[in-house]
Amino acid sequence: MLSIIIGSILGLLVSYFTNCRSCLAEKVFFMCIGAIYGACIGVYVANNLEHQEVELRRTPLAAMRNATGLSGQFVLGSGSIETSSVYRYLQQESDGGVTPAEVKADGRVRIYEDGSLQETGYLSEIYSLPCSNSPWKWFALGGRRFARYEFHVPKGTVVHQFKID
Repeated sequence: MLSIIIGSILGLLVSYFTNCRSCLAEKVFFMCIGAIYGACIGVYVANNLEHQEVELRRTPLAAMRNATGLSGQFVLGSGSIETSSVYRYLQQESDGGVTPAEVKADGRVRIYEDGSLQETGYLSEIYSLPCSNSPWKWFALGGRRFARYEFHVPKGTVVHQFKID
């Protein structure tokens, strides 16, 4: 963001010092050119900064009870809508309710079986952020990027083989 402000100021200064009697439209034009130049620099800096992956959101997932009364089975379903595959799940809300949700099943989804989890799991949204210790972070524009979803489920949840008779 700072790069856009600096670029705008530089554009205004260039228009002022190149022709002291320039009209307002010319000053605005050079200021816009400076802002565009500053935005390009900001995007370049953001793309070339060192990034770190950070979990920005954790959503608890619900366990289900089946018809026989057995409970504690975590359910993560997969399916497809038209030609795209999705993972369907139930997310636990803070008021005790459960909301159905889904994420697109692609290379940005990972599923981890965690032995420390019992009867429930969670979904993490991982983002790539510019390192906070870089002095160049103030010049970066649009540095936050979505990296992936991570399902963390109890051990034994993922079925690696199944047979249909």
